[in-house]
Amino acid sequence: MKGRKIISAAAIAAAAATLCGCSGKLPFSGNTPDFDKSYTVCADISCGELSAKADVTRISAGDYLFTFSEPKELCGITLEYGEGFYTAKLGGLSFKADENAEYAMLPEIIASSLNAVVGLPAENIEQSDGVMTMETEFSGKKVTVEADSKTGGLISLKCPYHQLSVEFSGQKPYVSDLPDEGGLIVRN
Repeated sequence: MKGRKIISAAAIAAAAATLCGCSGKLPFSGNTPDFDKSYTVCADISCGELSAKADVTRISAGDYLFTFSEPKELCGITLEYGEGFYTAKLGGLSFKADENAEYAMLPEIIASSLNAVVGLPAENIEQSDGVMTMETEFSGKKVTVEADSKTGGLISLKCPYHQLSVEFSGQKPYVSDLPDEGGLIVRN
């Protein structure tokens, strides 16, 4: 009887050691890529009947720049979204955008949702076939963000309530062209 208890305890200890591995973490928890970094990514955006294409630049947690290339009606327009401000620009023209306007809401949903994944603990992230699926909310409505498990590169964002679907591609680190932010100025 005493021998069986020892064997059972040893088996339980061996199983726990196998699950924990050398690092002491469960093998399924993994490490989450760093989403709190600056980057630029191409976004194919569809919302209801609206379709657009933009380069989305995350300069910092509270500062995003959307540079539209499609459709032709939006080509060349940049929309800067930050904490408490929206600014739209076309060439030399610049104006403050109304926070409640529909065209300002889409960048807000995208930027807010991408910021929300920064603080998600690893246990709130599902991983399958190299893809991380993260659930977050915008104004109480469900948003799903998918990213590559190894690199953290964005794949998609979906907000069914707003009929918003975004497919991401070509993510790369953001480098400012301003000299005080580490960029270069080329003089002729």
